[in-house]
Amino acid sequence: MRIRFATNNKPMSFNSSILASIEHQLDSTTITNIKKWLDGSYDSATKEEIKQWINEKKIEELTDSFYKDLEFGTGGLRGIMGIGSNRVNKYTFGTATQGLSNFLNKTYVLNIMQSNNPNDASRQFSLFSLISAINNYSKRKIGCN
Repeated sequence: MRIRFATNNKPMSFNSSILASIEHQLDSTTITNIKKWLDGSYDSATKEEIKQWINEKKIEELTDSFYKDLEFGTGGLRGIMGIGSNRVNKYTFGTATQGLSNFLNKTYVLNIMQSNNPNDASRQFSLFSLISAINNYSKRKIGCN
């Protein structure tokens, strides 16, 4: 995986030699996910903690944190909080939220219906609500009609 940053446009890639000492103790999916997190656009504190686990040979922690992606079930996203693709964190929630947004954008067109009663205040509230909804959804690229 190669990431390009706007600041210098140079690719940044993970030095896999850091994993060499424990690679034989991890399955291929775990290794792939660890590399994605070390190569990806994750904060430096997260990457440093992963490197520390590797240096300290925390095989069980690495395996449980990275052997799969956290799954969205009937109860939503549930799991242990922490670092990794199989943990509840800002990255796994962000991925799930983006996935839901992508699905909604592909599948549905938002229909907004304006309704109000003859009361003038109600008409004003209805108008402001409609304007707010259109502004809000247009920023998210969800069609309004």
